[in-house]
Amino acid sequence: MTLLKEYLKRREYLLIFIGIILLFGILTGVFLVFSNTDYLLEHVLISAHTLSPVSYLSLFHHFLCLFLGIIFSIIGIGFPFFILVIFFEGISIGFILSLFSIQYFLKGTLFAFLYILISKSIYILILILLAVKSFFIMRDIIFRLVYHKSVKTRFKSTLKACLCLLIFSFIYDLFLLLFGRLLIQVFNFLIL
Repeated sequence: MTLLKEYLKRREYLLIFIGIILLFGILTGVFLVFSNTDYLLEHVLISAHTLSPVSYLSLFHHFLCLFLGIIFSIIGIGFPFFILVIFFEGISIGFILSLFSIQYFLKGTLFAFLYILISKSIYILILILLAVKSFFIMRDIIFRLVYHKSVKTRFKSTLKACLCLLIFSFIYDLFLLLFGRLLIQVFNFLIL
């Protein structure tokens, strides 16, 4: 537990910055729903009963985003990429929350929260961890170029951690692909 506290304390400002980006994305998603309410209620909520937390396309999308982010981290631009992906995931969260809240009120809010918890929470956590790792890779590359300091050992360990997170994300997406629809259907009574 003290190790986790120490980890969070050393990265406090970076995590606050990432949290603000995520919150800004959520607020943008809420704004998008309220600016297009009629169209969304008519077209998007028709498919609400067949929601699936992950499909083959989203499995590929998650893997591709994380893989590209790691590749971009190696060349020093991974952090801005992950910030952009976190922002768009925030838009998705705000969109889902507000859309179901408008249509189904409190039950819709509860369903959207559970849907996000099942389908997006682990992916967002992995994105945040990879953003932190890519920030330190970017920082090490800048230190190496500007101050000519060797940071080879930290770079390798950080890259190994990124690859482990990529593998974990792929396994989690496979789990959601196989069992996610069943988990969501347990809570479908909230919006039926």
